[in-house]
Amino acid sequence: MKATAKKTFKPLTHKQMVSKMLEKPAVKAEVNKLNREDFAILDEILAARKQAGLSQA
Repeated sequence: MKATAKKTFKPLTHKQMVSKMLEKPAVKAEVNKLNREDFAILDEILAARKQAGLSQA
């Protein structure tokens, strides 16, 4: 009976995993789209807070 070698791998850090995923154009495009949407919402919230006289502190 022949023993099979187990393939071992070193786990990726979160940063390494994200970097590897962003190499795929479709993933990168979706991340960019989501970031634009999130920042647009954040800008609206901050503008409303400023207009209402609320601070970030």
